[in-house]
Amino acid sequence: MIKRYDIYVGCNDNVEAAREKVSQVLSKYEIGFSVIPMTGGYVHQDGTYSYESSILISIVAEEFNSVLIAEILKNTFNQESVLISEKEIESNFVKD
Repeated sequence: MIKRYDIYVGCNDNVEAAREKVSQVLSKYEIGFSVIPMTGGYVHQDGTYSYESSILISIVAEEFNSVLIAEILKNTFNQESVLISEKEIESNFVKD
């Protein structure tokens, strides 16, 4: 079963610095990924609302420990939480 995992992470880094941090984390696990810069709103645990730069890390894989990677990214980007979205998909590589 192929799934797409989307991990949303708030970040205070510029996009290139964020991509580099994500690359360093995910390359250790040999995971293919895409990083998409975004801007969004978030309600903190104390109820305050923030509007911040974010990144979306999208991963397509059969098996993937999204919780482990999300925890590592949460610590790497010094966030109180990250959001994981998981969906079963159909996918095909177009090759020669």
